[in-house]
Amino acid sequence: QRSLILLVRFVFGGPGQPSLAFAFPKLNAALMTACWSKGIELHRKIDAYSASAEDIKIASQVLAPEMQRYAGIVTDVVFDFFLSRHWSSFHSQPLAEFSQSIYRTIERDCGEWPDAARHFSRKLIDYDLLCQYGEWPGVDRVLKSIAARLS
Repeated sequence: QRSLILLVRFVFGGPGQPSLAFAFPKLNAALMTACWSKGIELHRKIDAYSASAEDIKIASQVLAPEMQRYAGIVTDVVFDFFLSRHWSSFHSQPLAEFSQSIYRTIERDCGEWPDAARHFSRKLIDYDLLCQYGEWPGVDRVLKSIAARLS
């Protein structure tokens, strides 16, 4: 079930938007459980908070005016850096062990995922992105990769 959080990254829109079944017609209907809905709801709540939180707005103001369009993405990645650096404050399992556990779960579950989710998952695992977020070179690679996709 932990790999579901990765899949919700690929569900766009908010309440009233197309259903998960519409977004991922290839997925086995048995996978469409309450857990999916809960994961999507949590992801949307996090996004809504990030879009409205005063601290996040202040943090994004340090970006140059021409970069404000990407402020949400950049602050999200930078906050991932701090989460990774201070992981032990949030979870008792070391990040490297947690990441390997997540990667094993993804590899086990990704067979019926949409192509985009499988492709992203492969990069996540191959580059050990969950751990790489904790080092500035990893953050730099992630931001460059995002910039390439957006240009």
